[in-house]
Amino acid sequence: MSYRQPPRAVENYTTPFWVTVGAIFFMGAWLIATLYGFSTVLIVAAGIDLAVKFVARRIRDT
Repeated sequence: MSYRQPPRAVENYTTPFWVTVGAIFFMGAWLIATLYGFSTVLIVAAGIDLAVKFVARRIRDT
């Protein structure tokens, strides 16, 4: 006859869980902000490049 002991109380992992969720959220928000900023820089740089080429073409044609 085997005697089973009642289960013991388990550790409370709620705080580490929420810390991990917060870290993942922070990294995700940082990634979105970085990608948005990077794409904005690319768009602005392309616009400046087009404007400079346009001005240079107008100067060369006159």
